[in-house]
Amino acid sequence: YLTSTFDAYYEQAAETQLFMIAGSHPFISGRPEASYVWSKFFDHMRKRDDVWFATYGEVADWWTNTFAGRRFG
Repeated sequence: YLTSTFDAYYEQAAETQLFMIAGSHPFISGRPEASYVWSKFFDHMRKRDDVWFATYGEVADWWTNTFAGRRFG
C-alpha cells in the first residue's frame, strides 16, 4: 500500500508539487514486522534522487518561506 501510494504521488508530482505524509499507529508500528515494512518503503523512495525527506518542522519552514504574506481562500 505504501509503495503504490508513493508511486501514484510521484507520478502526479510531475505536474504539481505534492506532499505525502505517511504515519503509523503504535498498534501497527509496535509490531516486529513494522521495521521491515518501513525499511523496504524507505528503500523504494530513496531510489528517486528528487524526493525530499523532511520533518514536519522543515515542511513548515519551507511553507512559511515560500508563501509568506500570501492570502489563500
